[in-house]
Amino acid sequence: MTVRARDNLLLALWLAFIVCCSLWGRLAGPYLEGPQNRARALGLVAVAGLAGLAWAVVGLRRLPEGRRAAAGWALAGGALALGLLAWSRANHIEAVHVVVFGVLGLLCWRWAGHFWLGQPRLWAALIFGAAIGAADEFLQHLLPWRVGDWRDVFTNGLSSTIVCLLAWRARPD
Repeated sequence: MTVRARDNLLLALWLAFIVCCSLWGRLAGPYLEGPQNRARALGLVAVAGLAGLAWAVVGLRRLPEGRRAAAGWALAGGALALGLLAWSRANHIEAVHVVVFGVLGLLCWRWAGHFWLGQPRLWAALIFGAAIGAADEFLQHLLPWRVGDWRDVFTNGLSSTIVCLLAWRARPD
């Protein structure tokens, strides 16, 4: 399988996951919502954060020596921004949006790299990630058993944007 085919497949699977969460996300509620399940929901966020940290460390090691420090500080700032965004959510289950759309941002960055280079790649990834975040909430707004929320549109778009910017800052070229 080529890198392009792999990136297309990963993005398609993640988009399918987001749609499934929109349609049937309420089924996960009993396992993630409420004070008794707070640790489980935040554990998912922590595992995703550790995976992101591992990705960042590997990415930093591939950079030329002169760019590592600046990229490392940018990644630390981005991790802080994502952490604050997750912490600012009123309900701990809403912090999962940061993870889901952060991963989407990275996948959009990789996908856009097969079509554009430089700033057009960044803009394509940013726009696509934010549009998917808005479309997810719009779909939830249309479903009678779900609630679309403008705050989630903001969180989805910002999470995707932060990770796209981090990927752009840590790119090896």
